[in-house]
Amino acid sequence: DSIGESYIFGTVDKAWDGSGGDLDLTVTTTGMATITFTMLLQRFVSFSPEFQAAYEAKVAEWVLSETGDHISSIKIRGGDGGKGSGNIPGSPESAGTPGLIWPKQDTDHPGLFLIETRIACMSAEQMLEVRDALLALTADSASTAFGIFKTGSDSMQRPGVLQIQQPPVSDPVLLYENVQDEEYDDNYNVTMYIGGGSGSASDHEVAHEMHMHWSWAKCCGDGFILGPMPNTPYTVHFAVGDYSGLSEFKIGTYSYEKETMGYYTMPISHATMEYGGVLIEGGTLTDYCQAMYHLDDFLSTETQCNACADDPKCQYAPLNGGCISIYAYVPDFGCPRQAISPEIKLYSRTGSAAAADGIYENSTRVVRVKLTDKLDGEDFVMTCPCNVQYRLHLVVYDAQTMEQVFMTSDIAPRLDHPYTFIDVPCTVPGRKYYYYVYNCYHQKDAGGSWDDCSRPAIAIDITDYSPPSPPPFPPPFPPPPPIVPPPAPPPFPPPSTPTPAPPPMPPAPPAPPPFPPSPPAPPPSPHSRPSTSTCASARARACSASYSAPAASSSMISAAHAGTCLASFSAPAISCSHSLSKVGAVSPPYDEASAETAARPRRIGRRPEPAE
Repeated sequence: DSIGESYIFGTVDKAWDGSGGDLDLTVTTTGMATITFTMLLQRFVSFSPEFQAAYEAKVAEWVLSETGDHISSIKIRGGDGGKGSGNIPGSPESAGTPGLIWPKQDTDHPGLFLIETRIACMSAEQMLEVRDALLALTADSASTAFGIFKTGSDSMQRPGVLQIQQPPVSDPVLLYENVQDEEYDDNYNVTMYIGGGSGSASDHEVAHEMHMHWSWAKCCGDGFILGPMPNTPYTVHFAVGDYSGLSEFKIGTYSYEKETMGYYTMPISHATMEYGGVLIEGGTLTDYCQAMYHLDDFLSTETQCNACADDPKCQYAPLNGGCISIYAYVPDFGCPRQAISPEIKLYSRTGSAAAADGIYENSTRVVRVKLTDKLDGEDFVMTCPCNVQYRLHLVVYDAQTMEQVFMTSDIAPRLDHPYTFIDVPCTVPGRKYYYYVYNCYHQKDAGGSWDDCSRPAIAIDITDYSPPSPPPFPPPFPPPPPIVPPPAPPPFPPPSTPTPAPPPMPPAPPAPPPFPPSPPAPPPSPHSRPSTSTCASARARACSASYSAPAASSSMISAAHAGTCLASFSAPAISCSHSLSKVGAVSPPYDEASAETAARPRRIGRRPEPAE
């Protein structure tokens, strides 16, 4: 449970499985250590949560003063032992639930109430000591011992305990379903034997014998709880008597590793006395280890030691009785101190080594340790139990300052492998370090491997500047699915509706009349240059080739072309005129106005004048 106590929980049949039934069961226990006493309290006592906590503390102190030992736990419940039917009018308690009986229900003492105190001792011997002390208590001494009294106005202390019922009862049953139920005739009784009684093995052993009977319908089931179990050895024996509606007897225990219940199932007939019943034995871990790994069951001490050491609950102590509890303190295993140093080598985790040994995010260097056994007379003792007690101790120092930068201890070497690996985190690249490795014995009292060590193995090392990165570990499994490219997005921008073509340009105005015809040219002279008409025709051809414009051109474009043509070929015209004058050609009479008009380009088409 939540405070570390263990119980035996029994379930009789399952509800709504289609069958009812009956069962007679005899349970015999040894070593159980519970004792119960009942007190009737005075009217002025108010049983509040604060009073209950203070009362429990007083009972624990009283037991410690009487026996010299602590107790396991204390449980307080109503005077009927929490075993009532739960049908009492006004009672908040359900059937079988521990709690207080309301005072108005105590018909023998109206206004008063009973409390039942159940003490779980550490052992049956302590329980007997508490039982003898309870037999000597009176109402007054119990009031003083447990702090239950009232101080009146006259400063007189009045005892709060009106009556303590004798003798105290020892009952291993914590909860019994439907006790003394008249409808189904459920009942049980318990008898305690001390020394020489049923199932006892010595005069100081306590035994209990319980006879239980259940009857149930198909809607329901029954059961019980025994405990808490003591810290000393105990036994619980079940013997099935008459039964109906049942077919199996199951023994289950909780697995902390699997976090579930596991069961061993047998026919219910095998749990009868004809077959000897079912026996459960409990005790300390040392009892378990001694019983499981007894020397008589093995061929040699070495095989016994190895089997014991492989059990995580046990350890082998040759000087302290052999296989004992792992929690027991062993000062000496009879192993000599190691005279030689382990072998060490430093490297970094890379490639397959990182994949094989795992990834250590902060690992900058790895120390590989080997416990050599090659030297005669000075080798490590590799036999049990010495080899299982070895622990490696590593200290790393800065070579410049000799300050400790890293330490780890209590590392168990891998006995089934040649090497043990120790990762060193966060060393600075390029800096020098000293590595000291010791092989020590496991010292539980000191919290680690701090004593009885070998000579150190020393290595000087400079951390690499760029250790290679390890591969990913573990490898991806299963392989990732292939990458499927997403579908192509629609064209952007989306196609738009074509715009209508612009209207055609208006037709060009009619072409202007040609220039006035030139006067006829005189016949050419064999020594003269080309005539003006020859130049004019050349100009016309060049102008036509260079500045031919579509018919749809505007008048302004035509005028510009014409002006350009005239400007481009004005020099040849002048050259022609000079040539003609030299050969004596007759020129028309010179008119200044006409000459100016002919020399200026003529505008083709006139822009209308703006209106006034």
